[in-house]
Amino acid sequence: MASMLTGDATRLDVGRDKLLWLYERMVLIRTFEERFKGLVEAGRPLGSGHLYVGQEAVAVGVCAALNQDDWIASTHRGHGHCIAKGVEPRRMMAELYGKATGSNKGKGGSMHITDISVGMLGVNPIVGGGIPHAVGAALAAKVRGTNQVAATFFGDGASSIGMFHESINLAAVWKLPVVFVCENNGYAESTSYEYSVAGNDVAARAAGYGIPGVQVDGMDVFAVYEAASQAVDRARRGLGPSLIEAKTYRFYGHFLGDDPKRYRTAEEEAEYRARDPIAQFRKRVVASGVLAEAELDAVDRRVHDVVEEAVAFAESSPLPDPAEVLTEVLPPAPPDVARPAPLPRDTSRELMYSQAINEAIRQEMRRDPTVVIMGEDIAGAPGRAHLGFVDAWGGPFRATRGLITEFGPDRVLDTPIAEMGFTGAAVGAAMSGLRPIAEVMFVDLVGCCYDQIMNQAAKMHYMTGGQVKMPLTIRMAYGLRTVPGQTKGGGSAAQHSQTIYSVLAHFPGLKCVCPSNAYNAKGLLIAAIRDDAPVVVLEHKFLGSLRAPVPEEPYVFPIGKADVVRAGRDLTLVGIGRMTHVCLEAAEQLRGMGLEAEVIDLLSLAPLDEATLLESVARTHRLIVVDEDNPMCSVAHDLIARVCVKGFDYLDAAPQAVTAPDTPVPFSAVLEEAYVPQASHVVAAARRMLGVA
Repeated sequence: MASMLTGDATRLDVGRDKLLWLYERMVLIRTFEERFKGLVEAGRPLGSGHLYVGQEAVAVGVCAALNQDDWIASTHRGHGHCIAKGVEPRRMMAELYGKATGSNKGKGGSMHITDISVGMLGVNPIVGGGIPHAVGAALAAKVRGTNQVAATFFGDGASSIGMFHESINLAAVWKLPVVFVCENNGYAESTSYEYSVAGNDVAARAAGYGIPGVQVDGMDVFAVYEAASQAVDRARRGLGPSLIEAKTYRFYGHFLGDDPKRYRTAEEEAEYRARDPIAQFRKRVVASGVLAEAELDAVDRRVHDVVEEAVAFAESSPLPDPAEVLTEVLPPAPPDVARPAPLPRDTSRELMYSQAINEAIRQEMRRDPTVVIMGEDIAGAPGRAHLGFVDAWGGPFRATRGLITEFGPDRVLDTPIAEMGFTGAAVGAAMSGLRPIAEVMFVDLVGCCYDQIMNQAAKMHYMTGGQVKMPLTIRMAYGLRTVPGQTKGGGSAAQHSQTIYSVLAHFPGLKCVCPSNAYNAKGLLIAAIRDDAPVVVLEHKFLGSLRAPVPEEPYVFPIGKADVVRAGRDLTLVGIGRMTHVCLEAAEQLRGMGLEAEVIDLLSLAPLDEATLLESVARTHRLIVVDEDNPMCSVAHDLIARVCVKGFDYLDAAPQAVTAPDTPVPFSAVLEEAYVPQASHVVAAARRMLGVA
């Protein structure tokens, strides 16, 4: 059982100004929420919300211990956190109305309110989704040497999910300045924590990670403030994270419209309402003689006026222009990324694909001290330096070999096996001033961190109304290593050989590239690192040892631009990654039959270069797309659909897709070769299309 800190252990000598601030913030949260509740019930603002009434002492007590430039990450019940950290009530109210003057320009609503200018990383409706963002912000503070602290709020329900455990372990391993604040209000929606939290003591879980854990009376702002102050001080001194479990209570249901009487007794509600944190505060400070009733009444009147002005501002503000639905999906690309001039390829210097990736990372880390890289096994046996293991690995594809020696463990961060946690930390770091590179190792593992990619990284710029840039690069290996004609042994089978980039390319706000050789691998990776949008760089496992001419100096290859790697007149072949080489091989075979195939290396799946594709089909009048992915909902079929819709008049024959079958990836080398598209399959499709015997 963790120790319990109560208000009896605290003092009131924090100063009159601090006492008035504590009271004003709690009353502002309560008044704002009660007013919002009435407005929703009257049908005036849009949507619903999750009220913070009853829990005011937690947000205010924690934020009272933080500096203005410290960071917080929130939950779906985040209005109180926003107000405690200093977000303007009128901009919050306008956001709840869906107005253009809202904190997120009407694109976020109640569950996404964000204000980076005051250190508010965002309200987050994915349970536990914001926890690793605070870890990432703390990492950014440590790397940049700013002495900032990050606090993350979450409920008792979130303490049972993997995101919490991966994040707290990561913060403890890296000794990051994070304060984990569990607001245990007794219920995860309607499920009692006594049922869902084994041991009924969230704070005790801190011992498993070697960090302090304390329970506090979350209805007492002084107890919360004292615990938070101790945790923040510990974090600033470089001693790492702490866990605070604040035992609190929400006075209303889980959301507006939820009736808590279906799972809570009237006696229980009455017991907690009798411990109202605002009423307790008033009684205590007045009895002590530190503040007078009249002073507190004056605060009440002032807060009432602030909230009424916020409502008037929201109601008089304009709605967004409907055209705004299309804006701020992606931040503007930096000039050297948006308008690059790739260097000529006439160089005698050759590198392997994996070496080019290593060189790109190394050069960008030298150029920009905010570039860091994290992932499993990327540094080489951290903690075993005394045995000579450091730098002996560099990941399974050797792409990060040698980086730890040059840049050290603060910028080359080996992680626990925690894809969800470290990807989320990378998202938070990108929001807080770093340019992180997260190596997920295999695309098959994307399911372990999918939420942080598609719900967080991809949507953050849009949801925050353009406040947040997301300069995040995520590297993943994909595909089969099968060698045509090899019939012995097998590969990595169905869970380590997939090509599922279509899943990633689907999400607006996320860029996705597939380099096909060492030259464009280096250029695309440098472009990704310099971009202010999240970019997934997919590196085919088969291409790791393939050599190509690569200039030594840094350069960028344009994201969103395909490359015509072979000119032709009779048909267009489109390849992705390794399949570009299959297309080139097929084009050579077709040439022997008197047919000239144009080959397009797609390179970028999102954004997609439709113009180059349509221009090619306008010349050749035929299209075959070669894709290692399964055909259902694939990039291949999407490309064909786009050509049929936008370039139907160019076509002299129905486009074809040469893909893997709709099966999982097999193990046996014989089955692998039957699974992956080969040049012979492309030639056969072309001959059928052209009517060549």
